[in-house]
Amino acid sequence: MQTKFKSGLNLFYVLFLSVFQIVILLLLTSPIFADSKVGLRFGVLLFIIDAVLILPMLFFTKYEIGENELIIQDWPLRRYKIPYGDIISVEDGDFEAKNKKTVALSMKRIAVGYRKESVDKNGKTRSEEIYIYISPADLDTFLLRLSGKMQIGEEQAKEKAAQLAKKQEEHLKKKKQWQKEKARRKAENAPEVIHVSGNVKFSEFTETDEKAVNDEMSADDEKPVEEAQEKISESEDTKN
Repeated sequence: MQTKFKSGLNLFYVLFLSVFQIVILLLLTSPIFADSKVGLRFGVLLFIIDAVLILPMLFFTKYEIGENELIIQDWPLRRYKIPYGDIISVEDGDFEAKNKKTVALSMKRIAVGYRKESVDKNGKTRSEEIYIYISPADLDTFLLRLSGKMQIGEEQAKEKAAQLAKKQEEHLKKKKQWQKEKARRKAENAPEVIHVSGNVKFSEFTETDEKAVNDEMSADDEKPVEEAQEKISESEDTKN
């Protein structure tokens, strides 16, 4: 049973690829361009782009109907794995989507819509719809195989919903424990408060009391002066 499908090729893409290869060959081998540093550097640049971006797309773009997920690949190191339970729609790829990715080399393509869910820092579940455009060469057989696998999608969706609910519950539990620990540390580091028991009486401070205090302070200030004057008087009497 066929499970791996190569991408179809658009005629425009084939023509573009052919012209691109001819240009690179001329820039690297033709004496007119090879003797020029600018032409040679430009040819090397195009060769790098061809080797890193264009040719890998031609040879590595494929789609695989896996056991539990749809695998989409267009570069050696870039691969999308979509569980069948996350797929929400399979439509003709003749419309534009806000959040989309294109892994198709032909305009005869389909759009696979899937839902990506995650739990944020606050423990809330976020859901995002993504469309990925693909163009299997044998489109009819691909859709037949995909529809057969999508029957197990309902079980996968239930299992994933249960996993997300469990993660959310664990996150809320950890959050509550952290809040309790924070409150405990705050209570330990709080300054000690002294509570005074009994009644504290406050007396009124009148103008008479203020005058008495001022007179007493003035009297204390005048004592050293009076003592000094007495000593001077005693010294004069002794001389006489």
